[in-house]
Amino acid sequence: MGKGIITALLLFFIIPHLNAQLGAMKLIGKDTKDYKMGFGAFVKTGIPVTDGSDVTLEIGANIFLLNDGYRDADGTIMCPLKAGYRYTVNGTGEGFYIEPQVGYNLYGITSLRGANGESIDLKYHGAIRVTQAFIDLLQKSAEPRIVNVSSSVGSLSVQSDPNWQFYDQAKYTVYASSKSALNMYTVMLAYELRETPFKVNAVDPGYAKTDFNHHSGPGTVEDAATRVVKYALIDNDGPTGKYFSEETNPEGGEIGW
Repeated sequence: MGKGIITALLLFFIIPHLNAQLGAMKLIGKDTKDYKMGFGAFVKTGIPVTDGSDVTLEIGANIFLLNDGYRDADGTIMCPLKAGYRYTVNGTGEGFYIEPQVGYNLYGITSLRGANGESIDLKYHGAIRVTQAFIDLLQKSAEPRIVNVSSSVGSLSVQSDPNWQFYDQAKYTVYASSKSALNMYTVMLAYELRETPFKVNAVDPGYAKTDFNHHSGPGTVEDAATRVVKYALIDNDGPTGKYFSEETNPEGGEIGW
């Protein structure tokens, strides 16, 4: 009898639970091989999804137990130890938690550079994937807005202007090309949605102090966010299919592609 109780208790703790999880993480490390930890926000639910499933909102940290960590966005086996705070939407169990977790990342986008230093996947394909994922939901809005976060670095006209203040510094081939590609996608998407209430624009938030540039930018994150939000809140008479950089053109904002 005693052995049976112990066996039942052990099975209770080791039986795996299948969950679907959507999350966004900021990875910590100096180089791709050093990314062993990340923190972020997650939405998780049981499989199969039913009305009675516990949907949890989680803020926490992942410690990757495999050497590969989160090296590739797609098809990555993750074996993290996860800890954080959980809020259960339609059940019980909210509070602080810590749990082992094994998962296979079916779909994802990463900012980590590949073997050849590519960054186009995140900055171009990433924007397209997000747009495709949310387009049906946006169509239900009376004032749907799409703001693609671009950069004046991706402007062909600005890059070819010797009078541009960053003309001799901002020659980042891959990064600039990814933003130029995003600009073209903005033009094409704005044209495709021209007969709808959608407003689709590309906006340069400016050279702000962020992790991306090692906090070397002269602008603030608050200013950068304000520029982006401004075009997300334009009314139905607002522009579409345009390219704005208030840092490059403080007077009118619009710049050439």
